[in-house]
Amino acid sequence: MSEESMQIAAAMVLASLAGGAQGAGKATLCEPQEKIIMACHAKGKTYALCASATLTPASGYLQYRAGTAAGIEFAYPARREPPAGRFRLEHHTAGAISLVFTNGGYTYAIGETAGGMNSIYVDRNGQRVARIACQGGTGDGILGNDNLDLLRAGGIDPD
Repeated sequence: MSEESMQIAAAMVLASLAGGAQGAGKATLCEPQEKIIMACHAKGKTYALCASATLTPASGYLQYRAGTAAGIEFAYPARREPPAGRFRLEHHTAGAISLVFTNGGYTYAIGETAGGMNSIYVDRNGQRVARIACQGGTGDGILGNDNLDLLRAGGIDPD
């Protein structure tokens, strides 16, 4: 391979890496400056929890998003607002945890096991209407690294 060919190949690799970084943000539905709490794929869609770098009960935001590479189809809350009073944490057996919110008569629970497996449960009037088993996750999850502390700092307290 000539030196010129090597330079072209290197430029192509760098361009693809730069494109991959942009694509990664779209694949998670989170923006580059946001903290990805969790993002996964199922049924042709992406589901994500995106947060500002810092949270307090009165500042920052946490937002659940669902959509495709073409755009966000559902976001809760609709505007980026402080999370206190909008979300709650529920602890379950064997170290599992759920981040729960209610919107439009539906209750959403983003569940995570101690092993890092995520599922999203949607209930209406106490009846399960959907269970979305996540595949190929990104982010550290609700229990990962400092995420649980970040959520608690935002006023999201466990049950």
